Amino acid sequence: MSLLTNPAPRGRRNWAKGGVLQRPHNGVDFIMTNVAVIGSGYWGKNLVRNFNELGALHTICDSNPETLRFFKEKYPEKEFQTSFDAVLQNPDISG
Repeated sequence: MSLLTNPAPRGRRNWAKGGVLQRPHNGVDFIMTNVAVIGSGYWGKNLVRNFNELGALHTICDSNPETLRFFKEKYPEKEFQTSFDAVLQNPDISG
C-alpha cells in the first residue's frame, strides 16, 4: 500500500493527498522539504504559496520571465529557474 493512500487516524486530517505530509506505517508524521514548483501560473501560484507556508518551498520554475519576476519580489529568499532540466538536476530538491 502506498504511503499516500494510507488513511489518516480517526479525527486527524489527512494531508497526504497534496503529497507534502506523509503518514508512514508507524503513524509518525514527517514533512517533505525542498520542493520545486514547476509552472507557477494559474494554479501554480497557489502551490507556491502553500508550499512556502509549510516551509517546504525551495525553487520556483517557470518559462515566463514576468511570472518569475513577480515571485522574486514576493519570495526573494527562494531559488528561481526557467529550465525544467536544471531543476531535475538539482540534488537539493527532493520533491
